[in-house]
Amino acid sequence: MDGIERLLEDFNRIKAACQEMEQKKIRVGIVGGKADSDIMAIAHAHEYGATIKPKKGKYLAIPLTKEAQAAGSPRAFSDLRFVNAKDGKLLMVRDKKKRGGKTESEAMYLLVKSVTLPERSFIRASFDAQQKELGSIVTGAMVKMLEGTITPTAAAESIGAQAAQLAQSFIDQNRVTPKSDFDHKTQHTTLYESGTHIRDRIAYEVVIE
Repeated sequence: MDGIERLLEDFNRIKAACQEMEQKKIRVGIVGGKADSDIMAIAHAHEYGATIKPKKGKYLAIPLTKEAQAAGSPRAFSDLRFVNAKDGKLLMVRDKKKRGGKTESEAMYLLVKSVTLPERSFIRASFDAQQKELGSIVTGAMVKMLEGTITPTAAAESIGAQAAQLAQSFIDQNRVTPKSDFDHKTQHTTLYESGTHIRDRIAYEVVIE
């Protein structure tokens, strides 16, 4: 094979690879089998912010203790009563006996009509903050594809997997802002230890368009 034939063969191979790659779209976030409705709703609220209102009744019950948080709903308790605090807040409290026979009231839930969550982007913000790293990932995979050492499918899979890892690392490094109250009390963000482990649900998928 002479030089011109080899050059033409390489050109056709590169053209075909680029055309195949052009049809692929890489999605990174809560995707595929990890995207059930509850997780999607929580992730969307973090990524874009949200105002949450009660589906039933007049109030949302915000747990104020570990016991209340573990129980979830106030309905798990039979000894709660309503109290209007001096600052105007409506609480659900429980009377507990202490040593010496004294009884003290413990606030278990704060009742509110709505909760507004600020935007805490963990996908868009991670890519905005790590554009150089993401660019290196894409460039590295594309160079290998153009050299013919990996297929377009392998290149897209490599980009998706490493991009998902970037988003997870962004959370691991506690770079999600603004910080939540939970963040100030622990070493992790709510995206890491919220019971749903959104951090672990971050994945990727390659689709053909």
